[in-house]
Amino acid sequence: MSIYRFLILISLIGIMFQSCRPEKGDLLPTGILEMNFKVVYDGEPVVFKNGQYTYEDGQPISFEQFNFYISNVALVAPTTNDESDIFDIKLVEFSDTTIAAANAGKTFSRTGIPVGNYSGIRFDLGVPDDANTSKGFPEGKYFGTHPLNHEDQYSETFKSYIFMRLEGLYGTNNELFRFRPATKALFAEDLDFPKSITIQETSKTNLNFVIDLKDILTENNQAIDLATDYETNIDNMETLGSKLMYNLRASFSMQ
Repeated sequence: MSIYRFLILISLIGIMFQSCRPEKGDLLPTGILEMNFKVVYDGEPVVFKNGQYTYEDGQPISFEQFNFYISNVALVAPTTNDESDIFDIKLVEFSDTTIAAANAGKTFSRTGIPVGNYSGIRFDLGVPDDANTSKGFPEGKYFGTHPLNHEDQYSETFKSYIFMRLEGLYGTNNELFRFRPATKALFAEDLDFPKSITIQETSKTNLNFVIDLKDILTENNQAIDLATDYETNIDNMETLGSKLMYNLRASFSMQ
């Protein structure tokens, strides 16, 4: 084959592949979404370890740490109720010891959100069953900074991740209370926050959430008796654990 014919053949092959390749089209414009979480007790910012508050029975109370899992985070389309995924799962952790940290809260940022108007945001509380399996943390399925790569967030007793952890000191003797709801049955789906949300190109849209620990420590419109019910265990997980997760769900507000 002459060099001339060879070059013609190569050109024809290039034209054929070019004609078969789909058009990319213009990239859709995107913006940035930020979710901020703050913790209060009866409306007052919580300073972990260094702050002291007054419980409903008049006893002093302080908080050592607080965390919870959110999962399947999505923006909701205004007319179809379709979801635009934001995060699969996040561990929202609080243990900071300054008022500045309390006022700042914890922020998660996500880029690449399609520009447009949404009617709200939706997420679940806890770890979904497909991730909360025997192939989870104990068998090393998650690594590095993955939210589920936390040994102290897994309960061998219940073979489940701990969906929420709330620990602190109560009373004049600083007695420890420790609540760690952890069974698959406690997974709470579809927390809906209806609100007009607009994502604009190259700019940030901020969503601010507040969790009041006083609401979590309530049962039948009264404060949980921390002298009696001070820990979740195998005997009360179904009742107290369920109540605490229900209260966590109710404690959220979006500003």
